[in-house]
Amino acid sequence: MALLIEKNETILGNIDVSVLYVRFDIHYNSNGSQIELVSRVYPSRESYDDGAYQNAITVDGILGNKDYVYDRAVDGSDLLTAMHNKFKTYLTTDIMKNVPVLDPSTGDRTYDPSTGELITEEVIDVPKFTMDSSITFIDID
Repeated sequence: MALLIEKNETILGNIDVSVLYVRFDIHYNSNGSQIELVSRVYPSRESYDDGAYQNAITVDGILGNKDYVYDRAVDGSDLLTAMHNKFKTYLTTDIMKNVPVLDPSTGDRTYDPSTGELITEEVIDVPKFTMDSSITFIDID
């Protein structure tokens, strides 16, 4: 199983691609509930077939290693599908963070006058890599 991502990207400084092919290695910890997912990105299925690891590329926005908790009761018995789904969610979800709201006239942090607590707002820290509709599961054996 692999992910096919249809997205215009520039890789290696100046090479434009419109499709990325992503394969995974899955590593288990001793109790089987913590999974390390190692992603390898290729500019095409053919480049994967021709040379596997030596043709892998680095793409900004796609982590090479990512840890996940696996709960068979929640995630199902098909570990491969569960990990692909978790990685797809990672690629298609904005990572948010809370930041202080600043007073527009002074630039100082603002506080709630009734509680004295810092006023914050949620903003996008890391934008999603792509849209959900851009990712397809392929090579399902």
